[in-house]
Amino acid sequence: MEKTKPRIAIISPSCPPLGGGGVSSAHFNLALTLKEKGYPVILATFGDQSSHGNDGDFIYRFGPPRFLKKLLNSLSARFFRWKEPGTLSYQTRDIFSSQWGAWRCRRILKAFKPDILIFPDHGCPGLSIGKMGQEKTIFICHHNPARFTSPLLFQMPLSSQDIKFAVRLEKRSLKKIDCAICPSSYMANFFKESHDYQGPLHVVPNLLNSKLLENIVAVSVAEKLGMPTDSPVIYIPSGGSSVKGGRYLFEIIRRIAHANSACLFYISGGQNVVTWHELQISGLDRRVFWPGHADYATNLAYIASCTLCVSPTLAESFGMALLEANYLGLPAIAFDVGGNIEIIQNERNGYLIPLLDIDLLIEKTLFLLHSQNAALLRRMSMNSLDSARALVSNASVESYERIFEKLIQGN
Repeated sequence: MEKTKPRIAIISPSCPPLGGGGVSSAHFNLALTLKEKGYPVILATFGDQSSHGNDGDFIYRFGPPRFLKKLLNSLSARFFRWKEPGTLSYQTRDIFSSQWGAWRCRRILKAFKPDILIFPDHGCPGLSIGKMGQEKTIFICHHNPARFTSPLLFQMPLSSQDIKFAVRLEKRSLKKIDCAICPSSYMANFFKESHDYQGPLHVVPNLLNSKLLENIVAVSVAEKLGMPTDSPVIYIPSGGSSVKGGRYLFEIIRRIAHANSACLFYISGGQNVVTWHELQISGLDRRVFWPGHADYATNLAYIASCTLCVSPTLAESFGMALLEANYLGLPAIAFDVGGNIEIIQNERNGYLIPLLDIDLLIEKTLFLLHSQNAALLRRMSMNSLDSARALVSNASVESYERIFEKLIQGN
């Protein structure tokens, strides 16, 4: 007789189609995959506008009213400006503004009565959700505010007080969990040190839902730009973000475009006004498709029409964008930071570049795009798909299932 599968509740900042980002897409893919495996699953968000309500048969959306979020953000910013003038603070602000939505999730969770409750570190929803019964709780460490200390990441110094306070709040929420999961060994090692965590800890890569990815139909970026459909297209994830290397974006595009006059670019995520103005002044904007925030499936459809992925990200826990690009057949070229090494196999499905070596990043990109290396590009494209499928294979789902079973059995 088949065992009754435990009831799984997954908490997320947002989820497609309304919201994206690495944490949201990772939890969305996890929910879809477990649902397909026959688990009773719900996904509740805490960072959407509360007016969105429920979405489909298993997604429930909550979030703070706009005025409350604005007020909390303002109060947090003023406090840390007073504590550390001239610094940037946002980690504690994100946690405070997440609590209203997290608290509202409790109503759905009480009605659903999960056996397993999964929530992320980002936004620290566990502070307001906690335990409501006998369910087992899993904390997934995607973000970890302690990682964001490098002056490379932003254009002004970061508030050490903000980071310390955010970590302190996360440590408080850890008292209510039964085990932790990190998507990469890099994150596991960093998490144990930064949070002095001594409990059960597992390394399980973030999942991609193969059914969702394989049903994506490519939408030609070249056609969107009115260019020949056989033009090579470079995908650059979240190009407007300073953490993702946004301040190098114009120079990367300028130099690649100068060396390869046929090359086009797709940039995902919100636009950076300064970078877009630079592209317009130089006349490169006609070769760049940067539509701003697109829903998850639409973004994947654009990526599927690209040739390769170039990511100058300066910090990475586990690059969901790189993994998605690989799964859609794009070799990835990125700096050797954080968890990138656990996705990119150097010279097989992409290239790992020493941090800040923009020259080598551009050189490897142009090397792969050269007509003489077409066979190598095709081989690396096939390797990319194979490596992504292996990373998010059934073994990863089974790792979650083994963790569920151990928690339910009390081991």
